[in-house]
Amino acid sequence: DNGQNAWVYNPTTNTTLQVGLVDAAHTGSAGYQNSTTRFQNAAGQLAGTSLRITGVDTFNGVSTWVYNPATNTTTQTGLTAPANTGSAGYQNTHTQFQNAAGQLAGTSLRIIGVDTNNGVDAWYFDPATGLTHALIGSVRTSDNAAYSLVQLLTEDGFVLGSYGYFADGVGTGEDRAFIFRPDLGFTDLGNLVAGGLTANGWSTLRLPAFFDALRTVVGYGYVNGQTSELA
Repeated sequence: DNGQNAWVYNPTTNTTLQVGLVDAAHTGSAGYQNSTTRFQNAAGQLAGTSLRITGVDTFNGVSTWVYNPATNTTTQTGLTAPANTGSAGYQNTHTQFQNAAGQLAGTSLRIIGVDTNNGVDAWYFDPATGLTHALIGSVRTSDNAAYSLVQLLTEDGFVLGSYGYFADGVGTGEDRAFIFRPDLGFTDLGNLVAGGLTANGWSTLRLPAFFDALRTVVGYGYVNGQTSELA
C-alpha cells in the first residue's frame, strides 16, 4: 500500500484525470500520496483532501483543495498562515460545505509548536478570485488563540457561523454569531439587530441555524440575565 489517488472522469473527452495535491508537502520519499474527494456540484467542481506527508509515509496533517474542470486546475484551499502551520509544516484543514457556485467553507486548526492545537479558524473560498478568506472575529492576546466555526453556507454565498469574542483580548471567549460574504465582509450578527441587542432583550446571538431565501436568520442566543440558550 503506497496511498491512494483521487480522480475525475470527463465523459466529453473520455479521459480520467488525477486530482488532489501532489507537491512535496503531500508526497512521501517513496511516492506515498493519499487524496480523497469529498464534494462535487452540478458544475463538476470537486473539493477534497490530501494528507500532508513527511519521510516515507508519516502523517503531517490534512490539506484541502478544489478542482475546476473549466480550467483543469487544482487549487489548495484552507488557511496556511503561520498561525495555522506548525514548525514542521503541520496543517489540519477540512471543507464542510460547497454550493452550486463552487464557493466553499470550512475550518483550519490554529497550531503552535509542532502540532499543538491552539483553536480553530473558519474560512471561505471564493472561486471567482481563487482566494481563501480567514473568518476571524477576535484573538486572545496572551497566546494568539482564536476560534470560529461554520454553521451554514447559502446558495447566494453567505457563510453563517459562530466565533469566540475576547473582550480586550482576554478571557475564555464569548460565543457570538457572525455572517460573511466577500463583498460585504465579516459582521457580528448582533450588530445587525435593529435598535440593538439589549433593547430587544438579548445579551448575545450565538448559533445561527437556518437562513431562508428572504435572508431571514433563525438561531440561538442568550437573553438578558439568562445563561441558557433560547431561540
